[in-house]
Amino acid sequence: MVTWMLTSNNIWSKIKIIILLFKGIIMEKEKKGKYRGTTTFLQRKLMIENYLETHNITKSCKKAGVSINTFRRWYPRYLKSRLEGIKNSKSHVNKHLGKIDKKYKNRVIELKKEHPLWGRRTI
Repeated sequence: MVTWMLTSNNIWSKIKIIILLFKGIIMEKEKKGKYRGTTTFLQRKLMIENYLETHNITKSCKKAGVSINTFRRWYPRYLKSRLEGIKNSKSHVNKHLGKIDKKYKNRVIELKKEHPLWGRRTI
């Protein structure tokens, strides 16, 4: 939740930030070092548009609420195919390749008990 003490000096800048937050253009700051989840198309678009205006990676990433590594991943995709390149993320390879179903796991355990000399290739 965003809370500020509004004074006459900063009231207009705070109102502008609140409006941008409401529109979803600026993301609230999160604690450093925390995984923030996948980025949205709006975040990626804001990050790249801001970079093209300022040519400052750090500021554009902070404004969009993403890491610099995220910029380094998405900017080449933008250069290659513009906005189409940043719309969807690439599909990922299954990270749990070594995981097996329970029915196969139980069968392997049974076979190992029956034949203790069998190795993984034989089973």
